[in-house]
Amino acid sequence: MGTRSRATIVSLLVAALFCWAVPATVAQDNEGTETPAEETATPAEQPAAADAQRPVFAVVDLDRIQQDYKELRTRQQDLENWLAGRRGYLDELGNFTFVSSKDFESVAAILRKSAPLSEEDKKRVAELREISDAKDKRYRELLANPQRTPQEEEEYNSLYEIYEARQQELDELGAQFATELQGMRQKAISMLMPKVKNAIEAEAKAQNFDYVFDAAIVFFGGVDITDSVVARLNAGQPAGEETEGGGQEGGQ
Repeated sequence: MGTRSRATIVSLLVAALFCWAVPATVAQDNEGTETPAEETATPAEQPAAADAQRPVFAVVDLDRIQQDYKELRTRQQDLENWLAGRRGYLDELGNFTFVSSKDFESVAAILRKSAPLSEEDKKRVAELREISDAKDKRYRELLANPQRTPQEEEEYNSLYEIYEARQQELDELGAQFATELQGMRQKAISMLMPKVKNAIEAEAKAQNFDYVFDAAIVFFGGVDITDSVVARLNAGQPAGEETEGGGQEGGQ
């Protein structure tokens, strides 16, 4: 749940606490007539009466919902797998930082293909890898030599420019993947959060709770309904909902 949602819940909690702090007053008529003795609560009855007036609320552990909600875990695993694939792709491209821009685009297109690669593609990748490795070795030799000749200095600068250009392209790809990942996360959240909200509301109504708060901001009190909410979510729908035909509605 986002910061704004947490802030809203905190505001509701503070409002509820203030409601509890307001003592009940006994109304008097215009003539100032006192409440009949038989209607006045005894000292022993007053705490019980105060407890009866105190609102009972529920709490949910959103972190545990995130851990135990099966569909959410599946979505998270899908995103992790996607990210792992993109990281592997970038790592592999990092082996070609000393090839030309055209060759870099060529190998990038080949590596995007689904495995297994054709023999022709494998041969092309191997050739470009050999070229890049050779230039990488030469670059390191020149870098380690502080007494470079003018010709060697020119060669070093040329290799350095190639390396920097490829690194910039890798950084741009990384930023592109990060943006795509953020979009997929937002899409997953927008699809799953209404389900979480509906399950919480359904369980609150089933147990006659008027208020449900995030357990992370509640210091004391509240009935924990997390298990029931998770059960509803993993069942695919709020328990008790029926289709118009009278049967239990399936699916998600």
